[in-house]
Amino acid sequence: MAFYGITTDRPDTKVNRITPRSGALQSGFTAGGRLGFMIGAGTIGLMSGSALAVAIGRLDALIAIVGVTLACVVAAALSGATVSEHAKRNEIASAALAAMHVMALIAWPVALYAAPIYAGYAAYAAIGTLLLMAAGAHLTDGGVTRLSAHSLLLGAALGYQGVLALMG
Repeated sequence: MAFYGITTDRPDTKVNRITPRSGALQSGFTAGGRLGFMIGAGTIGLMSGSALAVAIGRLDALIAIVGVTLACVVAAALSGATVSEHAKRNEIASAALAAMHVMALIAWPVALYAAPIYAGYAAYAAIGTLLLMAAGAHLTDGGVTRLSAHSLLLGAALGYQGVLALMG
């Protein structure tokens, strides 16, 4: 693991135990706590987007695309901070996963404009990479908060689009 070193209690024993290295990343969230916090924020976003769709109804396609694009730009900016955080700590796999999330966020509004029938796949890719980052990446407390903000924004955009798709 990246943050743990194997040390022995005594030099004459053969039993090794894993202890945190000095300067290791300390976070108040466990993996389950990160997922729970992020899924809770996504649920709040989903309910907000659904309520917004019911309240204002169907808008022009251009306004909907601009709204989703703005949500994705804010989420991509937050994800850019996550990429730089992982790159500074030399965690290449986590930085690549965050970069894949940025690419999925860029692909979503493009697919919504170019081929609306395939826009759901880009949204699934964005949610999937978000869940992978929450489950496996080594995040600070600020990173967990950024992931929850991503989840809130993506949930709101998905809720809005989902209700409009159900309304026909």
